[in-house]
Amino acid sequence: MVELLPAGRDIRVVQPKAKLDARTLQKHDAAIVVCSRERAEEALGKLPSATLWQRLYRDARSQGQVGLLSARITPEAIPVVVAFAKNTASAFERLLLGARAWKELKPPARARVLIATQGLDEERALPQSRRCSRHRWLHLPRCRS
Repeated sequence: MVELLPAGRDIRVVQPKAKLDARTLQKHDAAIVVCSRERAEEALGKLPSATLWQRLYRDARSQGQVGLLSARITPEAIPVVVAFAKNTASAFERLLLGARAWKELKPPARARVLIATQGLDEERALPQSRRCSRHRWLHLPRCRS
């Protein structure tokens, strides 16, 4: 048997409803933010360091379709990747986008990584089957409480 991924024994997935701001980012070592491709400029305007993200988006858009943007922001230079998802993306396309964003981010081992959405419908951000209505965190693969 071949083990493709190392065992992740200390993984905790939390799903709070919070505003994505610089203070939230500073509590983490890295971040991935998924935005709607159709409303990209509006979503970027609501992110911390909005002017930086909007400038990077305009520069990248002049060269073609934008899939990912990355930068180091906040005084601590936290690496952040912004990924743009189509509203009609299939589960496979969303998974592929997440893999590309993770590869671009290259978080260090044992890093606290924030994964957030901006401008996506809640149903698109996290499939219903993965939510636990009794808790504020996410159970994988299914809530058994």
